[in-house]
Amino acid sequence: MKQPQQPYQNKYTGKNKITMRTIPAIYDIFKDIEAQETPAKKKALLKAHAERNAVFTEILRLAFDPNVQFFIDPETKYKPCDGEPEMLYGRMYSEARRMYVFINPNLNIKPDKRQRLWADLLETVDPEDAKILASLPKKTLPSASITAKLVKSALPNLW
Repeated sequence: MKQPQQPYQNKYTGKNKITMRTIPAIYDIFKDIEAQETPAKKKALLKAHAERNAVFTEILRLAFDPNVQFFIDPETKYKPCDGEPEMLYGRMYSEARRMYVFINPNLNIKPDKRQRLWADLLETVDPEDAKILASLPKKTLPSASITAKLVKSALPNLW
């Protein structure tokens, strides 16, 4: 007989059930890394999350890989989404698959449409995730202590 799944204590929500919140939001991961006191702990946590989370790894690559170029205006104006937090939590995971549209110049997309798609993307994800996405074309992250040097030392094969 199949054993029922044991409840899981999620450290981000404190709930004892398996939901979408079992997977940490990208901004939660960045906050956890930022909260570490030493670069060694930050490096270890970066490595651990990168091994389990392809979207997190891709965001790090987009932020720091010098070969990645965004074909959008980095100063795009957008209205942060004010939807229900439970509905927005984790939306970055489903929207991340569209990132190729903004870094591939060979797509048959006019620049103004590409810009509209970028603004739409920023407006549909959680506002904390939107801040992270909005910083990618500038080749930075909102978390000041997560630098290209730290990411390169933790994940040497990322780029």
